[in-house]
Amino acid sequence: MRKILAATALAGAMLAAPAVANAATFTQSDFAGPGNFGTITAMDLGGGVEQFSLNMAPNVLLQTGSHFLFTFSLTGGGFIDPNSIAFGGTASNVSVLPHTDPASYMNAPFKFFSDGISADCGSGGSGGGCGSTLIFNVDNFVGLAAATQLYNGLSIFAAADILLGNCSGGGPTGGGCTGVVGVTTNPSERDVSPVPIPGAVWLFGTGVVGMMTLMRRRKQRQLPMLSA
Repeated sequence: MRKILAATALAGAMLAAPAVANAATFTQSDFAGPGNFGTITAMDLGGGVEQFSLNMAPNVLLQTGSHFLFTFSLTGGGFIDPNSIAFGGTASNVSVLPHTDPASYMNAPFKFFSDGISADCGSGGSGGGCGSTLIFNVDNFVGLAAATQLYNGLSIFAAADILLGNCSGGGPTGGGCTGVVGVTTNPSERDVSPVPIPGAVWLFGTGVVGMMTLMRRRKQRQLPMLSA
């Protein structure tokens, strides 16, 4: 019976597992034109913790000139956990930008944001930057807000400074190989429609219920024999 109850609990846990938001794509820039520059994905870890993952490959993360490595805007008192920040490459002097209200961080051409991450990654000519990936957690997460100013009529929810992979000379549009790219989709917005349950999970749950029913019937049949 204990094994059956444990299996039932496992099935419930499978059904209640947190969903991963669809990855949002960085598509906007003024130095390289529109394109596909990388992705940002948000995952609910439970307990008010949201994990964000950037994958900019084959491009790499930088912090050059007056730009910030990464910026976005948190709502409702959420804050970046500095101990959770992890790069796929070498980064130094990593710090969390203090939250500003109203949002005041400009990551040209995108503005303005209230939060972000700063790090020393070397110059664009050094190649490796801070690597292609960045992972960090936001505690007390409530949501994201768009930058306070539109870019070409579009809302920008996050911006990252990058070096284009395999870039040389003037870059693809003559604007150079480094610059800031923006994402127009909120990566933390989840589909609130019912999530389809895999058929295997339904079969597993049905099997557990059937097994419990069979054991109950066998026990009922044995009771008269024991009383005799």
